[in-house]
Amino acid sequence: MIHNVLLIEKADGNVVVKTRFWKIDFLESDIAEFLAGFRDLYTTEGLAEDTPVFVAEKHKVFHGTVDGDMLLLLVTDGRDEDRVIQHRVREGAARVSTALRGNSIGYIRDNLDDILGELIFTRFKVSFVGSGGVGKSTLLRLLFGKEPAPGGYTPTINVAVDSSETIQFGTFLVTVWD
Repeated sequence: MIHNVLLIEKADGNVVVKTRFWKIDFLESDIAEFLAGFRDLYTTEGLAEDTPVFVAEKHKVFHGTVDGDMLLLLVTDGRDEDRVIQHRVREGAARVSTALRGNSIGYIRDNLDDILGELIFTRFKVSFVGSGGVGKSTLLRLLFGKEPAPGGYTPTINVAVDSSETIQFGTFLVTVWD
C-alpha cells in the first residue's frame, strides 16, 4: 500500500512536494537514509537502477527520476508487488515531467494528486442490496450525515439506482451505490 508520495531534489533530498495518505510518517531522517541507499545502488554491481530501497525496516521506497534532478518517491509498506509499483513510479515520474513543461513547481505542489490520479488511488464500488424496507437508503443517508427521509418509509425500489458520494480513505476511493 502506498502511504506517502514525495518529490525530492536528487542532490540534497530537499522536499519539493509531500503527500501523506495514511498515518504513517516518512521523516527527514528517512529521506536521508533513502538517499544513502539510493546512492549505494549505483555502486553495487548487478542491481537495477529501479531497485526499491528499504528504509528504517518499515518502508519500501520505489523511485523514479524526474527531469534528471528530482526523484518521485512512492513509499509503501512492502506488501504490493514490486513490478506494479515500479510501473506506477515510472509512469508517475513521466507525468510529473510532462506537467513541469510550461508549468511551475507551484503547479505540481497544488496538483500532484490529480497528476498521479489512478496511479495512487484504488477505486471501489460498494452496493447495498436487500429486501425492501430494511433500511438501505436510510443507512446511506446516515453514513453521509444526512437526516433519514422525512415521512418514514419511502420505496426506492426500481426508482433510480443512484451513486451517492465518493469517500476517500487514504489511497482508496469508495463510491457507495443505493
